[in-house]
Amino acid sequence: MDLLEIILLISAGQGLLLSLALISSGVIGKKQNLFLGLITLIISLEILTGWAVKTNTTNVENVFPFWIFCSYLALPPALFLFGKLSTKARFKIKFWHLALFFPAIIEIVVELSSFYSNRYLTTSYSLINNPAWFWFTEILPLLVMILALAVVGKDIQKLRSSIQFLPGKKAQKHLVKVFVFFICFLLITLLWFLEAIIHLPVFKYTVIILCIIIFALGYISFFNPDFFSLPPLLTRKTSFSDNARESRTEAERIHKMFIKKKLYHQPQLTVKKAATELDISPRHLSEMINTYHGMDFRNYVNTLRINDVIKKIENGELDKKTLLGLAMDSGFSSKSTFNQAFKDIKGNSPTNYFNPNKSN
Repeated sequence: MDLLEIILLISAGQGLLLSLALISSGVIGKKQNLFLGLITLIISLEILTGWAVKTNTTNVENVFPFWIFCSYLALPPALFLFGKLSTKARFKIKFWHLALFFPAIIEIVVELSSFYSNRYLTTSYSLINNPAWFWFTEILPLLVMILALAVVGKDIQKLRSSIQFLPGKKAQKHLVKVFVFFICFLLITLLWFLEAIIHLPVFKYTVIILCIIIFALGYISFFNPDFFSLPPLLTRKTSFSDNARESRTEAERIHKMFIKKKLYHQPQLTVKKAATELDISPRHLSEMINTYHGMDFRNYVNTLRINDVIKKIENGELDKKTLLGLAMDSGFSSKSTFNQAFKDIKGNSPTNYFNPNKSN
């Protein structure tokens, strides 16, 4: 065997083992793994079929027709359900969802019957040359795949709209994972379209991408079996996104009031003083700043002060006052605190920041 044949065989073997592991864990409890395993199984069988065609294994006498189980009709519903389970915490599998796989079962049964009838009953059924069968097994799954991608893409957009109000980065990381998975299948579907409809010879590129996906899934599943599981924040039964949206709105209100009242202009401002001015508790103010601005109260106030200094300089006020004078007007109590805060937040001293040529 040449190098490509070896790669195809290794990829297919790894994919088959991985699909069995994913399907097993999906049956036990992690439902999204069930459909990810089914997707992996179809991809692995497609790669194995590519190897079999290249090595002429499909024409070997008494060979088991494993390629028949690679039904493209099973791919769209598997992707659809995997997308739902990866983006919606309360999604439940219903009977009609499983009924989506009936066309794939029909295809497999018919092709197996035809294959063994031709082998043992000396019939000459040729489904591949039947236009209706070609449409049913090649064109229909492509069209449904496009529809499934549209639904998954819409669900990803909804997830993105929901998690923008959630604190932390776990939800955002999950969104990136699902989106990358979506882009991969968008590319596969594009190549599928070019081959089935436009009749471009792009099958080898499709196989290469499928091999990369299999190796990537194998690596991910080995080191992180819960890679596609929804983060805890998204699996709570309460309407967390609604609560988070309200909290975000409250944080924005506090921020606007903080700026409107110019509380940061007070040199000795404390959390307690600011909370009294805003008519909220000091703890609530600290939580809002930590959660939605990612910093403590002191850095938050100093950031507002520094932005105020920069704005004054941009408005030409440096012609009337010194830099230190502007800093004192913005709430800093001394030159040293201003310089240190500026360097901590902007990564440079005020002098070098406003006069970069002097540092050279």
